[in-house]
Amino acid sequence: MATSTSSAAGANSVAIMAVNRTITRVIEFAQSLSFTAADVINMVKIPNGAVITDLRVSCSFSAGVVTANIGDSTNASAYAADLAFSGAGVLLNSLALPYNRIGYSYSAEDTIKITVVSTSTPPANAKLKLCVSYTNQN
Repeated sequence: MATSTSSAAGANSVAIMAVNRTITRVIEFAQSLSFTAADVINMVKIPNGAVITDLRVSCSFSAGVVTANIGDSTNASAYAADLAFSGAGVLLNSLALPYNRIGYSYSAEDTIKITVVSTSTPPANAKLKLCVSYTNQN
């Protein structure tokens, strides 16, 4: 179990917001070792007042399977639970946001995270990519 942080979620990174505009952030996280159960990857900071409109993930796995949750500090599986990343052709998952998360508005800055649930022969040197779109609160 390890906690890793992408450059978009680090201590010196800024949660980007713009008035009357949609912000889309694309973040790639490269892991030199194989993912293990309970690994947490802090992917991107989300600003106070952001309303999530879309979330997509992809992987570069050559083999194996990594099952993960996608969420935030409040709910580790807010956007996806038990999502399987695999080298068997899963290139992009456009998440159908659960009904209670469509238009979810953050009342404080938070971080979208990927939490590894389980693995089966995960590859080393794997990359995860997250694309999140959000706008300002109405």
